[in-house]
Amino acid sequence: MVEDEVGGVEFCHELGALFDFPLVESALVFLDVAGREVGGLGDELSCFVFIILHRKNKLLFIKNKFALDSRISSYILGAAKMEDDNMKVSSRVLSECYKKSHSLMRDVDGLQPQEAFDELLKYLFLKESADENNYHFPPFYPPILGQDLVSLNRGLVKKLRTMFRHYLKDTNSWSSELWLDKSFNLSDSALIGIHGIFETIDFCDVDIDTRSAALNEFIPSDLRKGLGIFPTPDGIARMMVEIASPRVSSCVLDPACGTGTFLVETLKRLRKSRSTCDQFCVWGIDRSSRMLLLSELNLGHSKNIQFLRSLADSLYQSPSDLFKNPEDGFDIILTNPPFGVIINRDLNNMTTFQTCRDQGGRIVKRQQSEVVFLEQCLKYLKPGGLLGIVLPRSVITNSSLRPAREAVNSLGFLESVISLPPETFCASGTQTNTVILFVRRFKSNKEKSESVAVVSVDIDNVGFDSTGRIRHGNQLQDIAKIIKMARKGRINSECVHILPDVSKDSSISLLPDLLAGRVGSANHINRIPLSEIVEFCHNGRTPGRINYSSTGLFLVKVGNLTGKGINWEARDRNFISGPEECKRKKNYRLMLRKGDILLTSSAHSPVYIAKKVDIVCTIPKWIGGRASFVGEVMMLRLKKGFDPYMLLAYLRLPSTQKQIQAMVRGQTAHLNPKDFLQMLIPKSLLDTTELLQELANHIKEESRLSEKMNDLSYEQREVFIAVQNSISA
Repeated sequence: MVEDEVGGVEFCHELGALFDFPLVESALVFLDVAGREVGGLGDELSCFVFIILHRKNKLLFIKNKFALDSRISSYILGAAKMEDDNMKVSSRVLSECYKKSHSLMRDVDGLQPQEAFDELLKYLFLKESADENNYHFPPFYPPILGQDLVSLNRGLVKKLRTMFRHYLKDTNSWSSELWLDKSFNLSDSALIGIHGIFETIDFCDVDIDTRSAALNEFIPSDLRKGLGIFPTPDGIARMMVEIASPRVSSCVLDPACGTGTFLVETLKRLRKSRSTCDQFCVWGIDRSSRMLLLSELNLGHSKNIQFLRSLADSLYQSPSDLFKNPEDGFDIILTNPPFGVIINRDLNNMTTFQTCRDQGGRIVKRQQSEVVFLEQCLKYLKPGGLLGIVLPRSVITNSSLRPAREAVNSLGFLESVISLPPETFCASGTQTNTVILFVRRFKSNKEKSESVAVVSVDIDNVGFDSTGRIRHGNQLQDIAKIIKMARKGRINSECVHILPDVSKDSSISLLPDLLAGRVGSANHINRIPLSEIVEFCHNGRTPGRINYSSTGLFLVKVGNLTGKGINWEARDRNFISGPEECKRKKNYRLMLRKGDILLTSSAHSPVYIAKKVDIVCTIPKWIGGRASFVGEVMMLRLKKGFDPYMLLAYLRLPSTQKQIQAMVRGQTAHLNPKDFLQMLIPKSLLDTTELLQELANHIKEESRLSEKMNDLSYEQREVFIAVQNSISA
C-alpha cells in the first residue's frame, strides 16, 4: 500500500467505502494524464486517483473517483461490483453487465431492444474470441475530470472495430451470415462504454453454468419472442439429462440446439462425475445463425470443452456430412425441435422420409416438421443409442399420425413417456400440451419381437405456475430416480405407471391405446367398452355470435357444469333464438333430456377434460323447460335398462378422469367421442351391488339438492327484482 500526504491506507479505505466496494489485496495508486505513477497528489490536481484491485497479480477492475457524474462511466462503475469473497463473476453480476450494456446502447445511441441485443452479441463474440486467443486490447482509460471518453481511448476503439472484422472473417461462417455488414452499428461512445463494462472479465474463466444462467436471466420474455428464442426450461433439460445418464465417453448431440440448454446440462453432469482436467466434447446443430451464436457464447471459448457445431437444417443434412466424428452415429440425442412448421410436398423433397407416407405408402401432401424430426433423430443414433425429445402431445394421440408412428417404430422402441403440464413452456409464450419421449434405436431386427413395459409419467408440478410464480413440490428433481426404481421393481407410484407389456416394434404405434388402457390389461376379461351401454355420444355445437339472445333456447356451457349438479342460472350468451333455435329443436341429438350425462370435452389443457361431469335431472321451467349444449361439452345417453347414476359415479372417480385425459388429442385438448366410447369400464357397473347402489343413492340425493338450490336461486332473484321495483316506485 502506498503511503502519501493524503492519508495512505486510511484514505484508500475511505474511497472503498465511498464506492461501496470490498477491498481485497488492493492498492492506492496515483497516475498522471499519461498513466505514469506519481508519489502523491501534490499541489496541483493534474493527477488522478484510482483504486486498482488485484487478485493474484491480475487486474480486475479500475474505479475512478472523479468520474461518478459521467453518464457512460456510471455504467462502467456499476458493472464493477463483485459479490463473493473470492471475487468471482457470478451469474447475477454477469447478467447485470448484460443489462447495463443493453441500457447504455439505448441511452447513448437510442437503439431498440432487438437492435441493442444484436450489437451486444457482436461485442460478446469479439470479447470471447479475443479471450480464447489470449489477445489483449490496448489499455482502457475511464473518463477523468471531464475528459472525453472517446478521446482518451481513440486507439482502443479503432482496435475493437478492426479485431471484430478479423475474428468474423477467420472464426466461422454463420456469424458472417448474421452480420453481413461485418461491423458494429454503434457510436464510438457506446462501443467503448460496453468494453469498459466487460474489459476485466475473461470469459475463458467464466463457467458455462454462469454464462447460461446470466443469459437466461438477462433476456426478458418479450425480447425472447421478438427474437424467436424459445429455450427449454433448465429443469426440464436437467431431468432429461439425468434420465439419459450420459458418460464422459458418450457422443451427445442436440440437432436443434438453440441456446444450448441440453448441452450445458450435459456438461454440468459430466463435470460432476469426473475431475476438471478431463476434456469434454458435445455436438450442436441449428438452422438459425443467431441461435448457434448464442449456444457458442454459452459453450464455446471454454477451457476443457470442445463444442463442435454447425449451421445446418438437421432435417435435410445428416451429421455425418457435417462432422468427421462420430462415424457410426451418436450415443445420445437430446432435443426440443421447433413446433408447428409444416413440410409441404410441393416445396420440399419428402421422398426420403417414411413418416411422410400414408398407410398405402403414398407421399402425403403435408406433414408436421416435428414428426419428421423424430424419424431423423433416430437415424442419427448408433444402434442402441437413446433419443430424448420434446414433442406436442398430438404426435402420440392424433389418429391421422398412426402411419407416421408405425414408421418411427420400425427404427426404435419406446422406453418411457412423460406428460408435461401446459404451463411448462409459458415463459416462451405458449401453453401447448407437450410430452417427452425416450426412444432407443434397435440394435438388430431380432430385438423387434421382444417385449417392453413402457414407463408412463404424469407430471403436474414443474416448479412454477402459468404466471411464472414458484410452486412448491417440484416433481422434476426426482423423476429420473423414480423411473429407474419403477422399471427395476415394476411398481407403480403416484405419478409413474408401468404400462402393460407389448412388443417393441408396436410400443410407439400402440401408445394411444396403452395410455387409454385399451390394450394389454390383465383384467380385460372383467371389462367392456363403454359403447356397449351407450345409445349415442357426441359433442354439442357452438353457434355464431349472431344467434345469441336474452331469451329463447337455453344452451348448457362449460361454466354451467360444476361436478356437483348443473347450474341452470343464465350467464352471458346462454340463450339462442331464430333459425338456430328451430334447427336444434328438430335434432333430438342436440336436445337434452332427463338422464343425459354431460362432461367437459374441450379445453386448453387435458387436466380440465372430464374434470366436471354432471347429469340432467330436470330442466327448469323458468328457463323454458328445454335445453341444448355447446361444442365444448360432450353428452352421453345410455341405452334403456342401464342406471346413469352408476356410470356418473364411475366417471367422477379420479382414476377414471386420468384414463379419459389420456385419450385427449390435439395441441390444446379435445376428447373425441369415438375414443371415449372405446374406454373400458368394469362389468360390475352393470350389477346392482349394495355398495354401488349406496353410491348411486348419494348422487341422486346430491342431484335433488342441486335442483332445489337452482329453484331457490331463481325465486330469490325474482323477489329481489320485486323489492327493487317497489322501492323505485
